[in-house]
Amino acid sequence: MKSADVAVAITTYSLTHTDARVNACKAGTRVLSMPMFVAEMFYPSGPMTSDYREIDEETRKIAEWITKANQARVTSPGGTDITLSVKDRKGIARMLVPKLA
Repeated sequence: MKSADVAVAITTYSLTHTDARVNACKAGTRVLSMPMFVAEMFYPSGPMTSDYREIDEETRKIAEWITKANQARVTSPGGTDITLSVKDRKGIARMLVPKLA
């Protein structure tokens, strides 16, 4: 790992606290430890190819809708159908993507 510029470690367990990761970072390698990830997540239709700016924008719109709404209804094809009060609640969107100039 320490001879690479970047190491992407898709593993069962985290490598964060291993000597290999520590030594690689000391040698200048940028290490991305990704326990519990699977290679398919990087495929063209996988979640790692998502447009996170688009997700950020959509999340902010939903938070705004929640702030303005009195009720929210959640349904799903599996049978979920619940209505709850969101009156006087503020929708919160955590920043997913740093704002670039």
